[in-house]
Amino acid sequence: MNIYEVQLRQESPVLVSGIAADSRYLKHSTSYIEGYTLRGALLTYISRELKKDVKEEALKPTIIFHPAYPTFRKEVSRPAHPLLLCCKVCREDKIFPSIDSIEKIRDFDINELFKVTCRRGHLYTVSNMKGELVVKIDKTYYKLSQYLQSLDSTAINKYVKSSEIGMLFGYLTLLPVHEEDGQLKQNIFIGKIVDTENRLENLLEEEDFEIKIGRGKSKGFGKFNVHIKLLENYVEKRTKIIENVLQKTNNIIMLRSLSLSFGLEINNHGIFTNLKLDLDAKPHYVLKDKNYLLTGIKTISGFSLKVAHGGIPKPRISGAAPGSLFFYEINTDKANYLAEKELKGFGPLSYGGLNILEVVTDV
Repeated sequence: MNIYEVQLRQESPVLVSGIAADSRYLKHSTSYIEGYTLRGALLTYISRELKKDVKEEALKPTIIFHPAYPTFRKEVSRPAHPLLLCCKVCREDKIFPSIDSIEKIRDFDINELFKVTCRRGHLYTVSNMKGELVVKIDKTYYKLSQYLQSLDSTAINKYVKSSEIGMLFGYLTLLPVHEEDGQLKQNIFIGKIVDTENRLENLLEEEDFEIKIGRGKSKGFGKFNVHIKLLENYVEKRTKIIENVLQKTNNIIMLRSLSLSFGLEINNHGIFTNLKLDLDAKPHYVLKDKNYLLTGIKTISGFSLKVAHGGIPKPRISGAAPGSLFFYEINTDKANYLAEKELKGFGPLSYGGLNILEVVTDV
């Protein structure tokens, strides 16, 4: 099994839209690059540009694509979990955790999430971060700001060479820059690719190349320069980190969702999603019979391309939104098992970047 870090440097505005009610106005709907989006873009590049057959990987996937999150001061951001709160009045250190250290998760009280004052005593100014992107640097949390721009486009009739009546389109795109210490910096997204059967080294010819992501490629949208590097001894290093966390928390772990997270339940009425992860561990309940704290419920869908014309809709899948926390009790000797689950996923469709979670090592 080879583990790669993938770095995507955004070169142009990008438009990745979710479920849209109006096809004439498309809005960029994600602050990071989904694993299934990266998977589609990379396999398309290999098929069209490198002229290699990806049919086997498409039908029997073995390469797992993790979501790629933007960086801030060279640190990779993460979706804020429910234990992170924000004061609307404070000018500095606005974001703070509801518990002081990871060790205190053993005695966590759900009422800590309903504080009415911040650490400076501002009354009724505290709110939940709800999965917004944050970075922790030197014990201080920073919230990422991304720039969106509205663009208009008119369809041109190829016969009369003039605008087509009723064909005005609008796009809300993510610009390739963000603000960092008063300056504009280029957007860089970092994620992982887990090649369980070492197929990728035969499919890719070089470490640096260009792919296109999202809609509007003919308009110049979605250009990314990609750099892929092999991560040596990743599982061993991650295992030691998880062991250290388990020792601090008395064998309690918090799993933060980096993507849509769910389980599948099959009964006489059909297939349904639930919030049960594929993990050999005992749930640690924090609220009655619930072992999770959610940032929200997210729904995704798409279209099957295995038909001649246009594709047919795929079923919609709902689950825990990125940033949600799942609590479990597990022995320290299973740290290596957890490190591998982080890479391979905690449920179905992990090859497309779903059910990707990580052990929280610091609040």
